[in-house]
Amino acid sequence: LFIKKASHSMDPILGGVLLQFVAAWIGTILWITQKFLIQGGGATPGMNITKSGILWSVAAGVAVGAAEILSFVVSGKGVPATQ
Repeated sequence: LFIKKASHSMDPILGGVLLQFVAAWIGTILWITQKFLIQGGGATPGMNITKSGILWSVAAGVAVGAAEILSFVVSGKGVPATQ
């Protein structure tokens, strides 16, 4: 619904970038809240970070970003969201 509304009034790439920026900002605030306010800033128990996990997260971000831009392009052309 939000992408459909925005797609008529902005560039699809800018819309995708803005959407990703807002999602990253919210995720960062949640992580900071968890890390420093809830757990006191210490090491997060059970939080393991691996190179493989980072690479898969980046790949997922690329896929989601491409899908969002495609959604903006398709919605901007007036294609209905449902059939």
